[in-house]
Amino acid sequence: MSDHAGYETLGQTLDDAAGEAFDKGARLLGLGYPGGPALSRLAATGDPSAFAFPTAARVAGLDFSFAGLKTALLYKVRDLGRRRPPVARRTSRRATSTRSSKR
Repeated sequence: MSDHAGYETLGQTLDDAAGEAFDKGARLLGLGYPGGPALSRLAATGDPSAFAFPTAARVAGLDFSFAGLKTALLYKVRDLGRRRPPVARRTSRRATSTRSSKR
């Protein structure tokens, strides 16, 4: 951005918007909506080396694709199976106990 009247696009998303990708990722992990704030809080205290996810090596310049990242997260959650991330287990139990108490 050179000033308030002019800017140059350096890169853009090729598929989903960032917010949509965060929402879908949060849903896979059993977090609430919108997903961005919950994921941001967890990322602040998370271990960046806990999981290796792919980078978009075939995307030119500064453009970005969320499709492959979302698919990798889906497969990682599926592969973890019963060993789901602790936050997903806590959230699932809370949702179940909330539903049970309202009956």
